Amino acid sequence: MHARILLKLSILALLTTGCGGDMEDSTAVPRRRAYPRMAFEGDSTGRTMVLDGLRMRINSATTVRTDSLRRGWADVEYPAGLGATMYLSVTRPESPAEAVANRRQRISLNLGDAPARAEEFINGPWACTLVYSDRAGLTTPVQILATHADGRLLSGAAVLHAPGSDADSIRPLVELLREDARRLLLNLE
Repeated sequence: MHARILLKLSILALLTTGCGGDMEDSTAVPRRRAYPRMAFEGDSTGRTMVLDGLRMRINSATTVRTDSLRRGWADVEYPAGLGATMYLSVTRPESPAEAVANRRQRISLNLGDAPARAEEFINGPWACTLVYSDRAGLTTPVQILATHADGRLLSGAAVLHAPGSDADSIRPLVELLREDARRLLLNLE
């Protein structure tokens, strides 16, 4: 009986010897792998962009390229190191309900079987939807849809030109794009 107790105490002592470590040296040590640091910061105020008469706020570090052949279409390009573009369009469809159904289907197809989160909110006359996913390999992690009471439709998708194979590597970028998309939807005029 005493031998069992002695054996258990010996095993417990062996297991706990590695727990304390060197308590005198409490210097922080960086992890071998962590979220990549982006040389690009989020922009809390942004700048104004007008697309087919619709005013919105976009990240001030982006550049805008409008499509000369299609009115109401624009590409909001992030700096080259990020490899992301937000494709936006403002339309006035003949059947807004059909256009919204079509856009929702497109969002679903873009996501495939990736788990996603959706935020829906009202911004004055705009009904807004923001859909996002940080699943690795997904090329369209952030998508937006907004409908106005007058029938206008704003839709957009943020595209990663080289989506990472590791969710940790794209999460900071998806968070940046999500916050920019949310700011855009909250500041529609």
